Amino acid sequence: MVTEMNNSATADIAPDGDVILVVGAGMKRLKAYSLVLKSASRVFSAMLGLRFSEGQRLDDNESTEIDMPEDDAEAMEIMLNVIHGRNDAVHDGLDASQILRIAIMADKFDFKVALTFAIRVWLNCANITDSSQLWRLLRAAYWFDNAKSFEEISLGLILHHRGSYLQLWAQDDIDSDILIRICLSLEECRNSIRQSLLEIVIEEPIWNCWNCFCGWFSKHYLAYIQSLRSEQLPGGIFWMAVSEAVEAVYRVRDPQPKYADLTDKSCPEHGHHQRNSDFVMSVRKRVGFANVGLCLDCVHSRGQHEAHSKAV
Repeated sequence: MVTEMNNSATADIAPDGDVILVVGAGMKRLKAYSLVLKSASRVFSAMLGLRFSEGQRLDDNESTEIDMPEDDAEAMEIMLNVIHGRNDAVHDGLDASQILRIAIMADKFDFKVALTFAIRVWLNCANITDSSQLWRLLRAAYWFDNAKSFEEISLGLILHHRGSYLQLWAQDDIDSDILIRICLSLEECRNSIRQSLLEIVIEEPIWNCWNCFCGWFSKHYLAYIQSLRSEQLPGGIFWMAVSEAVEAVYRVRDPQPKYADLTDKSCPEHGHHQRNSDFVMSVRKRVGFANVGLCLDCVHSRGQHEAHSKAV
């Protein structure tokens, strides 16, 4: 969602509103309803209460202005349009950077509950594979305190990012302690998936044929390893993105060993060979990856939170 550009110095989100927020270095004036602000935000509820001069002026049936020079005018305008029901002034198209800025402002002014349905749209990471975008969306999900989206977006990073997760850290809006926990958790999950994938690729084709005198297993397994190498496997599992490694496994061709005679019925294991000659298919049936990302509660609690601990 992107708020339509308003060339006027004042955005009349509520044309007959009684509060004007003067936001950002450009002093963008955003006119809103005090009742909507107080209902949507505990911060504004306190700010516009009788303990402050702004609230006292409202009590005297006067309009009031609030100066907010250090805040993000675009993010604030988008949030105000949403909570005032101004869907006509909002359309699809927010990028991850804009969503992150909104998330930081929503956390600061306690708009998260009021923005619940919009947040579901903004944090939708379906079909996003770019690590930079996913990282910004993950930070946004953190600030929105949206556990479901945090899990889904973190899974996207686990599957699609190649290098160190610390390389993605270009902002300091999350303190370093939390950042390190997130990066280590992402790395731990990715390594676990990579290890499982490696074990499947190497061990799945190994049947109980070691003592077979016709050499069926050794011939096929050697051809299978050569097929893996044609796709830069198995070593590539540890430098490819997880999703790339899985795709590479699916591209592996069935092994074509030299000097293999599967029709040699004199071998006592002949029937077993016939049933299990498809190495690649047996691997593909087991290849997959975890469908669960990081738990936001665990990130907050520096480890497994109570629900996970009880499950263990």
